[in-house]
Amino acid sequence: MGLLFQPLQRASGEVDHGSRSIGLGLYIVKQLVEAHGGTVTVTSTAEAGTTFTVRLPRHVPAMP
Repeated sequence: MGLLFQPLQRASGEVDHGSRSIGLGLYIVKQLVEAHGGTVTVTSTAEAGTTFTVRLPRHVPAMP
């Protein structure tokens, strides 16, 4: 999971020619969330499944 938010990473190393994913979705999500002063995290267990949590501030952070 350490590489999950890195560009061009996919869940499987197998090539799926039917899929159009190139592994940029979660990278883009993280960049957008962080650009707005937020965070994105993931937890995953076999019992509970996978949960992505996005936290965004209610107010825009003041510019320094």
